[in-house]
Amino acid sequence: MAFRALGALRGLAIGGGAAADIVRASDIRKSKEYNDAFNQFIDNNVGALKKAGAKQRLLENKMKKDISQIVETYLGDYDYSDSVKYEIANTIYSSHGYNVDNINKDVSKRLNNHLMNNLTETQDNNTFKYVDSYITLPKDVSSERTLDQIAKKNAQEMSPMPTLDLKAKAAGLGRYKESAFFTPDTGKIEANLLAATGYKPDEVIEEGPSIGTKPPVADLMEQQRYKNLLSARDKAELDRSKLMKDLETGEFDTNQINKLFKTHESNQYAKKGLASGVGASGYLTPKDYGTGTQQARMDAFKVTVQQIIASKKPQVGDAYINQNSVKRDLASIAKGLNPIVKTDKMEVGGVYTRKVDNIDELYIYLGEGVPEIKLSGY
Repeated sequence: MAFRALGALRGLAIGGGAAADIVRASDIRKSKEYNDAFNQFIDNNVGALKKAGAKQRLLENKMKKDISQIVETYLGDYDYSDSVKYEIANTIYSSHGYNVDNINKDVSKRLNNHLMNNLTETQDNNTFKYVDSYITLPKDVSSERTLDQIAKKNAQEMSPMPTLDLKAKAAGLGRYKESAFFTPDTGKIEANLLAATGYKPDEVIEEGPSIGTKPPVADLMEQQRYKNLLSARDKAELDRSKLMKDLETGEFDTNQINKLFKTHESNQYAKKGLASGVGASGYLTPKDYGTGTQQARMDAFKVTVQQIIASKKPQVGDAYINQNSVKRDLASIAKGLNPIVKTDKMEVGGVYTRKVDNIDELYIYLGEGVPEIKLSGY
């Protein structure tokens, strides 16, 4: 009996040892899988984290330097707090793509624009202030942010840190260690992940104030072109007014028909936003000769004809519209216009086309019951 009992105990011992070996083997396997997964996560993320962190530091340092320089250059004379100066400088900086060269170009354009409107000032002696010319109501800006906060906020927005959910990853890694008898400490795993990666999410920094900026100014070439256009418009208006007065008093020089039309043409280009340049006569010229321009020219011609019809009869000779030289000049201008093919209403001065014996006939309509001017006759 004793011998049998001893044999049974030995069997149990042998069986228990085998089971323990199996458990240890499973633990070793799980431990290896855990370590492999842990290390793979570290390897996949540490490089990107270091790179992003290094880029943020470079950007932050550069931005602090540039913003400080903008404050020194353009805000030194302003009685604002340092925080407000930094915010204004940052708006100037960010609105120009964080590029100091772009700021310098804008300063130059705005200074030139200022000088164009203040002809007694010079590049070296002037009242120009860039902040006032670019920032809307700078005196109303309010902020408590520091230069460090502003620069860090910019850097984080331009180069954000990768987002890692270490809590979720710790829970996933914990499953490698989990068993019926053991619940892993995922908080400790998360702490290990944090230590191994050096992960630090972007700092939460408050937004800066909303600061408005003024629109771009035209460059010198555009400004000069605009001045030329204004001069041409003014010249046309002066000439037009004089010719119209001559028509009203019956003292109109019939050799000025084409000039009268040109002044009305210039006026139509200005009214319709078609003016682009100045012609040899000193009047406005259009951007192109498309549909809009053709309509403007026809409208100018109608006004010209209508004014001639309505003018005072000269002291000597027929009414202007009945004089052959006037008809000839009007016909000459009309031949350069696109005729009106279809219309619901005939307008005095319009150039129309009709079929006569299957031939297109062009004519200037002078009113109901009034003989038109046929272009073929001139």
